[in-house]
Amino acid sequence: MQIEAIEIGPVRASADQRALSARIVFRFHDKAGRPAAAHFLGKTERAEDDTASKVAERLVWDAYRQLVRMPEFRSGREEVSFADAVSLGAAA
Repeated sequence: MQIEAIEIGPVRASADQRALSARIVFRFHDKAGRPAAAHFLGKTERAEDDTASKVAERLVWDAYRQLVRMPEFRSGREEVSFADAVSLGAAA
């Protein structure tokens, strides 16, 4: 799987305001060349020195962590890579 684009949905805070989450979408083409997407709920703890880019990076890493724990990646049958120019945008 080569991730070509990453979309981040609106960031939401937990009721106690200590955790943040957002829908993360990895866009890629399947083995037949058709557009495909993998959806995850990225989560992270809030930090005092947070910026929007730091939060986005942590949310994407959490989604990536979830992706590589899927059986096809853990077993080594599939590999994850990123396109040279991964586009980053807002999820619809």
